[in-house]
Amino acid sequence: MTRNTSLLILVAATTGCFAHVPPRYCAPAGSQRLGASQAMRGEPINYAAGAACPVEARAAFEQNLKRGYDEGRRQHCTPAAAQQLGAVEGRRGAPATFPGARYAICENRDELRAAFESGHRLGAVDFCTQDLSDVGRQLGLRGEANVFPLEHLSTCSPEQQETMRRDNEAAYREALAEFCRGDRIHEHGYADGSAGRARASVHADYRLCAPTELAGLQARYQDSYLAGLRTVCSADVITTAAHQTADDGEFSSLPGEYDRCFQEFPNLVQVYRRAWSAERERIVADELRAQAARDRAVAEREAELRQRRELRAYDTCRDLGYSRAQCRGVTSKVCLDTGYAPALCRFPDGHHRAIDVCLRHGYAPQQCREVTSGRCIKEGYAPSRCR
Repeated sequence: MTRNTSLLILVAATTGCFAHVPPRYCAPAGSQRLGASQAMRGEPINYAAGAACPVEARAAFEQNLKRGYDEGRRQHCTPAAAQQLGAVEGRRGAPATFPGARYAICENRDELRAAFESGHRLGAVDFCTQDLSDVGRQLGLRGEANVFPLEHLSTCSPEQQETMRRDNEAAYREALAEFCRGDRIHEHGYADGSAGRARASVHADYRLCAPTELAGLQARYQDSYLAGLRTVCSADVITTAAHQTADDGEFSSLPGEYDRCFQEFPNLVQVYRRAWSAERERIVADELRAQAARDRAVAEREAELRQRRELRAYDTCRDLGYSRAQCRGVTSKVCLDTGYAPALCRFPDGHHRAIDVCLRHGYAPQQCREVTSGRCIKEGYAPSRCR
């Protein structure tokens, strides 16, 4: 809502007279302009619009409307204005028909008719001496029919009509012949191909050309189209597409966005398949190497933890007063903490967590030597069941 509209609504709400706001033409200047416009259109004076003005302003409205109307009629009914209108009509090739209804309000209609016809003759001179060859040339270069409305030349003399028609048709034939040579067919085909559009038929655009020319144009278009299509269907592009889809897993189908490439260049199907397979093999090899690296890291971590456990068990053994020879090979600190001698606390590599759980449940080291499941023992089963 504009500021002016908001102001009007505010006035209406506070005064209650929004419906009686007078139109702008109720003012002196407005009513004069209204009267002048009626006269310039050749209409009789009309006071009906004054009904919307306040009662006390209607007399002034009618006076000002009449004043503006008289001034407008004076300007409208001048020979100069009629001559100017005739010249405009003549320049566009319209018939020299005097618009009597437009000048019905004028008293000097005979004088205005003569002025109109004089202006029309002057305008017709410009129209009948114009060069229509450029019109024909532009239509021919676009491969369009020569549809210039030559019937408008009826206002010109027979000699002028023949000259204009001859120049127009000669320029059109020359331009159409240039168009049918297909100097731009290469651009057309290459643009379609490089944009990945479907192959077009030249018959629609070059329908006005001779059949013998159409075959050559279609062949040239085809060559240019394929050249343009190769820019978006190159082996590099297809290889890149294969690499991008290789991450998806097993090969299912060719990517639909390259259907036109595979149709026009069937060899690209093998290019795509080979590139996809090579990339997939590389991805799988990378995954295997990564998994091997992870496995090595886990093994190294487990070896490190085992070494730390053995070192802790050895230190405990020494702290208990045993000799280095007695403590060599001890692997379970829990066994030593339970009170067993170092000879009983030597276990095979691995399974240390399960053995420690077994010992914590009160079993003797001999019972825990081959235990492999700490969870089994935690659930209450005997060590002999947990091997």
